[in-house]
Amino acid sequence: MPMAISDPNVAGNPIVYCNAAFLQMCGYDRKEVLGQDYFFLIG
Repeated sequence: MPMAISDPNVAGNPIVYCNAAFLQMCGYDRKEVLGQDYFFLIG
């Protein structure tokens, strides 16, 4: 099951964890995802 967790205590709610299923689903590398907000998935 794809999963990503963000930190609501930090401005912009950056992603702090994502599993391999999430990375496979979105096609990004972990270092590209961590620290981003969910809006980067829009395009």
